[in-house]
Amino acid sequence: SLQYIPDANVEKKIKELEAALAARKKYLENYRLSIALKNEADTLYRKATQDPDIVSASPRYDEAAEKYRKSLSLYRPFNAEMIEKTIYVLETYKHERWVKKYWADGQALEKDNKIVEAVAAYDKAIASFHPTVPQMDRMWIISHAQDLRSRITGAKHWRADGETKPKAGMLAEALARYKQSLALL
Repeated sequence: SLQYIPDANVEKKIKELEAALAARKKYLENYRLSIALKNEADTLYRKATQDPDIVSASPRYDEAAEKYRKSLSLYRPFNAEMIEKTIYVLETYKHERWVKKYWADGQALEKDNKIVEAVAAYDKAIASFHPTVPQMDRMWIISHAQDLRSRITGAKHWRADGETKPKAGMLAEALARYKQSLALL
C-alpha cells in the first residue's frame, strides 16, 4: 500500500529547503528592487543636474540620495563605495549650487544698493555650505558679508552723529554726516 508514513527527518529537510527557497526569493526581490531604485536615482540625479533652477532641482537631489541609500540597504553590490561616493558628490554639488544662487542673489541686491538684503542673502549662502567644507574655504563670502555689515554699522554711526548736530546748531556738519552715511550704503 502507498500510505504516507511521516518521517521526522524528511519533514525537517522539507522545511529547510522551503526556508532556503524563501530566503533566495527574498534576496532576488531585494536585488531587483535595489537595481530599480539605483536606476531611478541615476535618472533623478541627471535631471536635477540638468535643471538650471536649484529651487526645483533640490528636491530631486534629496530624492536621488534617498533612493541610492535605500538601494544600498537592500543589496550591497561590488561597487557600493562608488555609489556612496556618488551620494556624497550629489549632496555637495547641491549645496554648492545653493551657495552660488544665494551669492548671485546677494550680488544683485548689492548692485541695487540693498545692502541689508544682500547681507541676508550672503548669510543664507554661508549657511548653505556643505558641512564638510572647511571654514577656510568659506572665508571669501564670510569676509565679504562682514565688510558689508561694517559698512552698515558705519552708516548708522554717521547717521546718529548727524542727528545730534542740528540740536547743537551745526546744520552744515549734520548735512555732511548724513551724506557720509548715505555714501556708505
